Amino acid sequence: MPEKDIAIVIPAKDEEASIARCIESVFAALEGLQSFEIILVDSYSLDRTVEIAKKYPIRILRLQKHWPKSPAAGRYIGTINSTGKYIFFLDADMEVHKHWIKKGLNTLEENKNLAGVTGVLCNVYPGDKPDNGKPLNKNIGYVDYLPGAAIYRSDVLKKVKHFNPFLHGYEEMEIGCRISEKGFKQLKIKETITYHFVKKKDLKETKEKSGYFIGVGQFLRYHFNLRSLIGTFRKYPLIFFSYCFYLFSLALVILSIIQQNVVFVVIPISLAILILLALILKQ
Repeated sequence: MPEKDIAIVIPAKDEEASIARCIESVFAALEGLQSFEIILVDSYSLDRTVEIAKKYPIRILRLQKHWPKSPAAGRYIGTINSTGKYIFFLDADMEVHKHWIKKGLNTLEENKNLAGVTGVLCNVYPGDKPDNGKPLNKNIGYVDYLPGAAIYRSDVLKKVKHFNPFLHGYEEMEIGCRISEKGFKQLKIKETITYHFVKKKDLKETKEKSGYFIGVGQFLRYHFNLRSLIGTFRKYPLIFFSYCFYLFSLALVILSIIQQNVVFVVIPISLAILILLALILKQ
């Protein structure tokens, strides 16, 4: 297949409420560009996500039931099936700013040493409109990794062997480490890239986010150093402390077996109960 200028890859799972808005915003941002492809990678949705997406002239790839179900898997499958010189990843619950794609492509064309570029992401909370979105992390310049919405050079992704499809989370930081190790730079510019529509917290949303706990552990196993520990603490402080508590508890259990003293088991159990009560009261 002939190479496209850009491929837009959208991982999705049960996004019937937002997928149409996402796809339509992509087409609006692509206005004036002739060579592109849009790929939706569906993680075995059980709602109308695919049915709605089929109304648009895009490619739809569906992960098999026994395959990993994660944004990382969606990014991987989308990448290896794309023909774009550049690849723009975004989540299905996002709306692309109408000027972003052209600005992102111009930045990459002007800076040949860049592996990828991102912009300012705005969170839109339930009941708000995109114009009232809250910008996240306005700091611009070179960064260690790119967030979920970003444009990459496909040849760089190939050189670092793509996203790891088996990660449960933290896939952007993990591939960011490998990109930096190859000597490429990643840049954040001041322009708005997407509006992220934040979902209401419920059991389903909490269950999906819990996968980050495993993803952080996977990331640290691949890239364990002081810098990655500091980055993990800043991005996911609750998960970081959870891992520390887990290791602390495990050490106490081993110590209780060695010393044959149940006191060492009672300590972590008591702490866990106190933390659980604190979280309940906070709600």
